[in-house]
Amino acid sequence: MDNFKKACKEILKELKKGKIKSQRRFNYLKQKILRKYKGLDKIPKNTDIANIASEGDRERLKEILTIKPSRTISGVAIVAVMAKPYKCPHKKPCIYCPGGPNSVFGSMPQSYTGKEPATRRAIRNKFDPYLQVMNRLEHYAVMNKPLDKIELIIMGGTFPSFPSKYQKEFVKYVFKAMNDFSITFFKKNKLNFTKFSRFFELDKDINDKERVKRIHERLLKLKGKSTLKKEQEKNETANIRCVGLVLETRPDYAKLKHAKSMLELGCTKVELGVQTIYDDILKKIGREHTTQDVINATRTLKDLGFKICYHMMPGLPGVNKKQDIFALEALFGMEGFMPDMLKLYPCMVLKGTRLYKL
Repeated sequence: MDNFKKACKEILKELKKGKIKSQRRFNYLKQKILRKYKGLDKIPKNTDIANIASEGDRERLKEILTIKPSRTISGVAIVAVMAKPYKCPHKKPCIYCPGGPNSVFGSMPQSYTGKEPATRRAIRNKFDPYLQVMNRLEHYAVMNKPLDKIELIIMGGTFPSFPSKYQKEFVKYVFKAMNDFSITFFKKNKLNFTKFSRFFELDKDINDKERVKRIHERLLKLKGKSTLKKEQEKNETANIRCVGLVLETRPDYAKLKHAKSMLELGCTKVELGVQTIYDDILKKIGREHTTQDVINATRTLKDLGFKICYHMMPGLPGVNKKQDIFALEALFGMEGFMPDMLKLYPCMVLKGTRLYKL
């Protein structure tokens, strides 16, 4: 047994005594034990300790071993997946928009650079929805997080503008991944960590390309064929349930026909790229929709029961601080808007965009 494994076992042994009650004390314990083992090139992570613990010990030590507990403090785990690169549905992307097929960043989903965590995960999994979801669930299981409730966000551009067949295929496999993970790795409504650990080779180097290749081969054997309706129905009683499906779109791709299609996919929340409420600025940045389109889309989506999240972009060319503040206040003060939530994306100047060339 190498020194790293010995150190992990000793740390676990001390943890089991029940005297460590905080992350600060846990980190101190790690450092204390590591002084005994010279030559180690890394400090054991919580996941390293969890991987050698029995299922009973993992449960008892859950509060200490769980990584980034605030991420799932609501009881819902967020899983973000990325659609493959498609061209912007308009002739030209907005002047600030990076990414897209054959961009300076490579072929990336529209408005992404390839450096975002979700994009990197998508690239690693060849933009396969099934592999992406499985990979993220693997991460959460290793981090000892609850998996029973998932909010799944499909990112990567204006999803309703993609071919209908691709949309249905993509959503089918995100549901199937949650269902198959439930069937394969849960026993009596609890994660069978031993089976899970063996399948994902948690004792191996996570950066080993051969390990990743083997896992992909196993998962693709599970993937198989199915239908969207079948997987949606199975998910209603699965151990890992999708309690929210989120799609990204634009106001001009949130008309009634788009909204009905999103409902069929199982969408519950729409993230709407509003950016600004000033029509002259929308025209200047090449947005190709108007403020009235935003109001119409909001009304349509609300009438069909969707939750709505606006994406707003402070700092656009031609907009000053006072105007940005007024716009944000107007969102929750004017009847035509009133989103359920809001995300802010400050305007950035990135290579390869028309804004960069101005």
